[in-house]
Amino acid sequence: MINLMRGWISRIERQYINPVDRQRAIGVTLINIVMMMGLLVSAVITLALPLVRNEALSTTAIIVHVFVVGVLFITQRFILNGSLRLAIWVLVVFLIAIVFIINFESIHSVTMVGILVPVVAAGLLLDRRELGFALALIAITVVVSAINQTQLSETREVILSSQVGYDALIIGISFGAAVGILYIFSGSAERFVNDALLSIDRYDQLSEFSEQLDQAQDENTLFARVSELIVDKMVYPFSQLHLYDAEGNLSAYRRTGMGTRYAVSRTDSGSETAIGQAIRQQDFFLVSLQDSPSRRSHLLPSSTYGILVPLVFNKKVIGVLDVQSSQVISPFTRGEIVLLKLIGKKFTTAFMHQREVNSLQLLVQERDTMNTRLRNQIVELRRQSDEIVGSEWSAYLEGRSKDAYGFDLKQGDMALVSANDLPAELRPALESGQTVVETTANGQIINVPIMLRNETLGAMAFTLPRNQIVSERQLEMAKVVSERLALALENARLVEQSQNLALRERKASEIASILIGQQEVGSLLNIAAQNFNEALGAVYTHIYLEPEAFASFKERL
Repeated sequence: MINLMRGWISRIERQYINPVDRQRAIGVTLINIVMMMGLLVSAVITLALPLVRNEALSTTAIIVHVFVVGVLFITQRFILNGSLRLAIWVLVVFLIAIVFIINFESIHSVTMVGILVPVVAAGLLLDRRELGFALALIAITVVVSAINQTQLSETREVILSSQVGYDALIIGISFGAAVGILYIFSGSAERFVNDALLSIDRYDQLSEFSEQLDQAQDENTLFARVSELIVDKMVYPFSQLHLYDAEGNLSAYRRTGMGTRYAVSRTDSGSETAIGQAIRQQDFFLVSLQDSPSRRSHLLPSSTYGILVPLVFNKKVIGVLDVQSSQVISPFTRGEIVLLKLIGKKFTTAFMHQREVNSLQLLVQERDTMNTRLRNQIVELRRQSDEIVGSEWSAYLEGRSKDAYGFDLKQGDMALVSANDLPAELRPALESGQTVVETTANGQIINVPIMLRNETLGAMAFTLPRNQIVSERQLEMAKVVSERLALALENARLVEQSQNLALRERKASEIASILIGQQEVGSLLNIAAQNFNEALGAVYTHIYLEPEAFASFKERL
């Protein structure tokens, strides 16, 4: 009987989320259990004892017991299937029927005190409209009994002293039933008010929790904030998080001490476990010690109840919030369940935001590292390019055996005059790499450096009349002209070098083809010496061949 009652209560707690309906369902279940126990006692007295004494059984007693068993069965079935209103009405009508049957013939009897039982039950279990209907039904039964009493005209002799026991029994049963019903449902209003106030307090805690999540800098801090709220402030003895990793494995994160120290272990999320069912349903799941061992395998030895809240992000479960309690009666009221679901949503949003931030930070760091490396490579390439440009032009000018290489172009005479000297006015522009404007007796001289990749190749000098004002636009135009000239000079140098290289390659190929065609060593050496003199502009070529001397030289090395 005890196990059956626990199973019913556990099922009711999962079936009814509304605390009022849950309390009424549990109360009606307790009333049914008490009535069943009373029915067993009555069956022993009215059915079992006559059988032992070999007396005839009362047909009425058998019908009454079968009828009561059927009513209790139907009432409890309605409760377990979620039809609480029907179950309450069956109970109230059943109590009214019992009182009506007992007082069918007369209202002038102590048995009318039994009317208190259905009145109390209706007042506690029905709303105002339903209560009015139930009271009207009770009033009808009283009227019917009163009418029946008017039909009784015979005289009855009643010995009051002999009725004391019977009257006391009736009064005791009626009073006890009314008090029992009141006791079962007493304190519900205060309890619901306290739960509402507690919910308000916890919603304030949730608001503070949201602010703390927004300030969290890493995942461990998020774990700590959830544990502090549930264990320290909501006073649940245990909570942990089950989260999926990158490989798709579900791991449990459990706080092991103060701060952000956590133990990580693998979680069993099989189809028979409560964790697996919560993940598949994507909705909260309640579990207790009344469930199968496989379903409650995650509960601690000291826990009696647990709730699993799936953490869903973009319709995908990323983990489960596991909260457990050691209370004898389920602590998870509707308000607490809603609050725990909100906590799960807040944590899920903050957790995924933190993961995204960490991913973006890692990506930014990688890009910063790559940008730094690329900048260093660009700087190095520019340095090497400048060195190459400077060395190439130095070698190019040195090959001409001149300190300077340039031309003068005078107005009125379009012929270019070679200028091998370096005017003193150009030196400031060459040394500073900046445009320099000087005023002389001959006019205003604009000295513009010719720059190529931060390397000074030379300079240009423009002479303007003294009375002409040099504008910024003219200076910018001179700078643009010098840049274009630098590019043109570089292209011309590259073309000239390419042509020289092609000429050398062609000359070398001609010499090689001539040498390869010779069959005799002496002729080959003579022709080689002649061609080398012509190609290199040499006056004498000496070719020395002595294999033995070469071999001894290698041995000395």
